[in-house]
Amino acid sequence: MIKKIIWLVVIVGLGFGIYNFFFACQKFDVSFDQEFTLSKMDYAEVHDEVYVKLLKITDNRYEENGVKKGQMEYKLLVVNDMRMQIVTLSTLEHLAIEIKKTDYTLHLVEGIDETKATFKLTVPEEE
Repeated sequence: MIKKIIWLVVIVGLGFGIYNFFFACQKFDVSFDQEFTLSKMDYAEVHDEVYVKLLKITDNRYEENGVKKGQMEYKLLVVNDMRMQIVTLSTLEHLAIEIKKTDYTLHLVEGIDETKATFKLTVPEEE
């Protein structure tokens, strides 16, 4: 009986985690080359092909003489055709990253603050 209760708690906890990860957030429908602003755990569906979810924001800035210096880091999950990749963009070092095994490039347009940022997903122009 105790094993059944433990399994029930595990399944409910897993279901709650999946719900929070995918459904307890805001979704944005955007196109390629269109800027979109995400808060933590929000996601964008880009042209019914690619999903970009903002997982974590890390503030590595410090204040010197009243001016904030340093960088903000944004950890994102990119899903396309059953492939998932976690990428990190930052305000100083990595403003864009090419997604492996695809032709997409994810750009950090603006790191707004500790709660949200603006991104853009592009594809190379065909010649």
